[in-house]
Amino acid sequence: MKKRIVHVLLIVVIVVNMLAFPNLNLLRSPENPNLALDATISASSYEVDATNASKAIDGDVNTHWGTAQNRAKDEWINLSFDEAKTVKQMSLLFERSDENQNITGYKIEGKINGTFVTIFEKYEKAKQEEKIVLTESIEVTELKLTILDATGGTINWVNVGVKEFEVYADEVVKVNEEVDVNHVREAVISASTIEENLDRLNAQKANDGNKDTRWASDYTSLTNQWLKADFDEYTKIQELHIYFLNRDVSPNNSNIQSFSVKYTNLAGEEVYALQNYNNTSVTENSWTTDVKVKLETPIIAKNITLCDFVGVAPSYNNISIREFEAYSNEQGERYTLDTVIATLQAGEVPISDETFQLPVVPEGFDIKLNGADLEQIIASNGKVVHPLVDKTVQVSFEVTDLVTNESKITSDIPYVVKGRHQADEGANEKPVVIPEIQEWTSNTTDTLDIQTIDKVVYTNDSLGTIVDEFILDYESQTGITLTKEKNDSEQANAFNFIVDAPDNLLGDEGYTMDILADRVIARSESTTGNMYAMQTILQMNKQNRLSYNIGSMRDYPRFKVRGFLFDVARKPISMELIKEVSRTMRYYKMNDLQLHLSDNYIFLEKYGKGDQENEAFKAYDAFRLETSLTNDEGESPTAEDYYFTKEEFKTYINSERSMGMRIVPEIDVPAHANSFTKIWPEIMVKNKVSSLNGNRPLIDHIDVSKQSAIDKIKEIFDEYTKGADPVFDS
Repeated sequence: MKKRIVHVLLIVVIVVNMLAFPNLNLLRSPENPNLALDATISASSYEVDATNASKAIDGDVNTHWGTAQNRAKDEWINLSFDEAKTVKQMSLLFERSDENQNITGYKIEGKINGTFVTIFEKYEKAKQEEKIVLTESIEVTELKLTILDATGGTINWVNVGVKEFEVYADEVVKVNEEVDVNHVREAVISASTIEENLDRLNAQKANDGNKDTRWASDYTSLTNQWLKADFDEYTKIQELHIYFLNRDVSPNNSNIQSFSVKYTNLAGEEVYALQNYNNTSVTENSWTTDVKVKLETPIIAKNITLCDFVGVAPSYNNISIREFEAYSNEQGERYTLDTVIATLQAGEVPISDETFQLPVVPEGFDIKLNGADLEQIIASNGKVVHPLVDKTVQVSFEVTDLVTNESKITSDIPYVVKGRHQADEGANEKPVVIPEIQEWTSNTTDTLDIQTIDKVVYTNDSLGTIVDEFILDYESQTGITLTKEKNDSEQANAFNFIVDAPDNLLGDEGYTMDILADRVIARSESTTGNMYAMQTILQMNKQNRLSYNIGSMRDYPRFKVRGFLFDVARKPISMELIKEVSRTMRYYKMNDLQLHLSDNYIFLEKYGKGDQENEAFKAYDAFRLETSLTNDEGESPTAEDYYFTKEEFKTYINSERSMGMRIVPEIDVPAHANSFTKIWPEIMVKNKVSSLNGNRPLIDHIDVSKQSAIDKIKEIFDEYTKGADPVFDS
């Protein structure tokens, strides 16, 4: 019985199935060259000149030595050196892949002191790539590879080929030298301790690629703490990045004054790459958070450890590292989305700029405007309308890495947009109204006497209704009855309301108002904007019933929706009171009233559950809209104590819309629906209780698992949203 592996001279180690030779990144230094490149080679045979013996030692994996056809067993190649060579490792790259390999046995002999001695032999299918490392080096003058046995393989062709036969005096170690890659990201990371053993502060947070997470040590001696990254393979390290926590307690910045870096080298020894590295001081007792270290000489490491920390802090004196990175090459000015965003600072828009100028970002990144909190000054397309005086606008950007196509939105960044006028601290102050007037300028202390105003002039018929309302409200406040006049020209001794866009960005809710010595002139592109100007005047009357400060304002909302939700279901609320609420909302320039039209008493556990759950239908409920829908007994879900007819509700929606108020009707389903389930009990949830209260039945829930229930909900909504003249028409 043949031995599968015979160690004749020395014990050897075989490492197989390495990466393909063309992709190997091996530590081949000038001190450890491939000795075969300088050898003289001969062979038992070769098929053609293109596959002669020299092709096995030419350093080119695209060529090979190939035996003559139908010759494999006992074929050989022999390397002869001009003098004795020390050999520690031999590497073979056969022609055929692992799957197609036909060599089933080979041996290597070395000529030692004039005699060939077998130093390795193998009696099993070879791998395409074979690495043979001797436990002890030998001195040889020749090396001979002999094929002991072979088959035709998967292609049924009986010959053998060797792409490369390499010989080294020392072991060749595979080293990862991939550039521009953070090798710690894929490393196995561990730490000495974890603060309070909290998972959110574990060692893996230091190599998760997220600088918003962190590893934190416990509060024992800092010099005994460490953070270690173990690589899968030996790795070249040229530059280190350590991102310490920017502390929110004293001292701010980082508390780490110094640290060391150890690594395990090729000899398996743990040695220092850096010892007692001094961090850069920021203040007397704080140091920089983002540390970048370029090693004078690159290291080859199996692992790398941050250790020997020295930190100073009166409290919370531990180590917090947001991210640990190691690179094979110098990074120079390397940017990420986070670092690019961090460079974006507060800015200024000069009076000469009519378009917002985007900040400059590094090559490889793109930036565009995400939006501004005041789009009446900086629009989404970058157009700028300068305010009356300097005003701060919060601006957000979208930054994109053009390599990864990853994007991030910045937080708000303040920009001062320069105004058309200089603020005069000695002049009239801005009128006090709610919400605050956005822009105001005045260059005088003079005022307009309210008693001199005796009429309202308006330019467009669309303003007629709100002018009537304003005249009534004004008289209620001041006792002065204003006359009403439609005129295309502004008039003295009048409130003048003009439908005309003051600029391109104010929008339909914005307006300007010029308070002059003998008149008030308000402009807006819409009825709504003019209506809000009227509310400002009415509120100014509350501040001073005798006069208005002369000056100019440009006013507009910051938020598109300024709303209020009014529950008119659980308690009956008259239409008159609802109108009063929406009128009050417009007074404060709110524009969205949501009316909660259906609901019921929630605490149904007071009535019963199980067999008694229908007792909960005795709880108060209401659906406040007229409906034509009934059950088979002719019963309607509409509340009997108070409800709105379809006509009056539609009229209310339309009248408020003409005044700039959006009415949002809400019919509450599938829960809080007693008004519907008591009329159509077949659609209710039966014999179940709330997950929040085991005694509360769910009969006020519509069972949406039933198609009939879905159809009923649609039927209810369709009554108000469908048809030629629906109640809910928007």
